[in-house]
Amino acid sequence: MRTALPLVAVLLLAGCSGSNAAATEPMQKFPTGMEELRMSTLYFGTIKKAPTPALFDGKLTFSDVVDKQPLQVMLEIHNPKEYPIGIRFNSGMTADLWLLDDKEQRVWAWSDEMMFTQAIRDTSIKPGQTLKVMFKVPAKTLERIGPEGYSFQARFEGKPLESSVAAMAMLEVPVARR
Repeated sequence: MRTALPLVAVLLLAGCSGSNAAATEPMQKFPTGMEELRMSTLYFGTIKKAPTPALFDGKLTFSDVVDKQPLQVMLEIHNPKEYPIGIRFNSGMTADLWLLDDKEQRVWAWSDEMMFTQAIRDTSIKPGQTLKVMFKVPAKTLERIGPEGYSFQARFEGKPLESSVAAMAMLEVPVARR
């Protein structure tokens, strides 16, 4: 029994000192000498609509910007009317997304990297119906965006069958790198 008592005391002291050491040692996220690398952030301004009357409402939403990943952009085209609207597309493209520079020159278009059928197609957008078009903007394209003057433009390619009013006003969202 006498030999067991010193052994228990040593085990208790060792156990306590081990837990104290772990609690006081600082946690490190990165090994010494490494720094967290961050892509400068893109800031999106308020959506601007062309001042033309239009049948459909449009909305642009952007995903979070992740370093070296494409930016996901969604265009929603909504029919707020109480009647269906007939639309004609002159190709397989429903909409396009452009990036303009500070001189309002097109520096990239989603359609530049795509091929579309050349068939004319007619469709009807029901009351309350929303069409959704997804775009991916490559990371290399995002690197071209400067600190001011850049913008994304969404263009709906459908033309109304029975109206001279535009189907949807062009949407523009300013974007800047900071």
